[in-house]
Amino acid sequence: MRTKKSHPFGNLIRHYLQQGHFTQNDLADGVEVDPTVIARMCGGERLTDRSRILAIIRWFYQQGLICHEQEATALLEAAGHARLNAIEPNELGIQLETDSNNEQVSKEGVSGNTVIDVKTPVEAGIFNFHPDRLAVIEGYDLWFSSSAQGHWQIWRLDTQSGVALPVEFAIPWEQQKQDLLVPAISISNAKIAFAMDAIHSSNAYNRDLYVAKLDGTDVRKVTHLPLDTYHPSWVPDGEGKGGERHNQNNIVYHVEIDEKSTSQLRQHGIWITNVDTGQSRQLTCSMDYDPVWSPNGQYIAYHSLTSTWCIKILEYPAILHEQEACYTWVATDGGSKATSVAWVNNYEIIFAAEVDGKWDLYKLPVLRGKTLTNPERITCKHEGNMYPAIFGERILLWQAYPHEPKVEDGPQTDKLAELFVMDLNQGVETPLITGVGNVRDGFLVRRTPSYLRQIGEIDVT
Repeated sequence: MRTKKSHPFGNLIRHYLQQGHFTQNDLADGVEVDPTVIARMCGGERLTDRSRILAIIRWFYQQGLICHEQEATALLEAAGHARLNAIEPNELGIQLETDSNNEQVSKEGVSGNTVIDVKTPVEAGIFNFHPDRLAVIEGYDLWFSSSAQGHWQIWRLDTQSGVALPVEFAIPWEQQKQDLLVPAISISNAKIAFAMDAIHSSNAYNRDLYVAKLDGTDVRKVTHLPLDTYHPSWVPDGEGKGGERHNQNNIVYHVEIDEKSTSQLRQHGIWITNVDTGQSRQLTCSMDYDPVWSPNGQYIAYHSLTSTWCIKILEYPAILHEQEACYTWVATDGGSKATSVAWVNNYEIIFAAEVDGKWDLYKLPVLRGKTLTNPERITCKHEGNMYPAIFGERILLWQAYPHEPKVEDGPQTDKLAELFVMDLNQGVETPLITGVGNVRDGFLVRRTPSYLRQIGEIDVT
């Protein structure tokens, strides 16, 4: 078993190739080298003399992938060379912008004390990571959604190298600019589920759920409803309430209809689908959203807008017989708007609630059949704390809106979300990804050997 090296120079090369939808062979042809040389450089080997790096910079410039001096310098320094000098652009026949305020891609990794900026040469989006912040999620990789390149994409942050890149999914060209959101990775690390579609002229979404391998290949559509399907959650490794083992190919999600589609109202609610067989079943029939499994797989929590904004819990057996209903109860309904829930463990939940006009995260025990009040508030520093997710019963991720833009009529609809993290044992609210671009839907995956094999960082030889 051989672990691939992760090197800043190789990461930057892959970043630009993915951005322009080029292959390593395209680059090799452009700079007139053997394709194996490019492959070895992208794998982390230091094969690079300065003239070869300059040839790569010129080719990237010719393809419109870089246009700033800082970007050229980042490539040189990542390969171990001195920064671009004053005469080299003229020798290459290129004209690079030199404004220090322009976009740049940093060569730095997570070591040292440098704040990492990963920015593509587009108008929106800059990600800032700091080693002290990444230490909270040590041992994990972070998957998230961002609109940094003008539309929503799924990104992966390699916490060892400190480089974040969008995941390149094997989807048709005409779908490349559609929005990809809410990544969720299966317990076996074999599949990723996500939602994809572009917003329609009516401002109504009609997203479908897809699954793929973690390297972006084998993309398959798994929902086919003429409605909006969203927020997939994979079944955990465990037994249902009846003691039977769960099918690891099951996901739960919510289905939402357009307010005008009253004829489809009964399809609104929580659904479960086997991603291999396509077999689906509706679990609730009301305005219910964002379902998540408990760690033991016996319960599904979600928020409901049936009468008030409350958190409900559904008891789910591994084998649900035809016409059999699931036992459901209201977990909390304290008179405030409650939404977006996550499980700490099998006995506690964290959810978002609006109290006195401010959204924060609250923690509450779970007792079967009991509606509890007076939850414990666990965030207070920033505005719009919502959409929690918990990993390893300890690490809490959520999105907040500390720089929510204002317009004449109040807050903008399209808020600028940032990702925050907290070690629940410490209780410290820590900004994890900040900056200009929208960032949301954080999902942590342990860097286990099986995971590293799935993303291609471990070769089996």
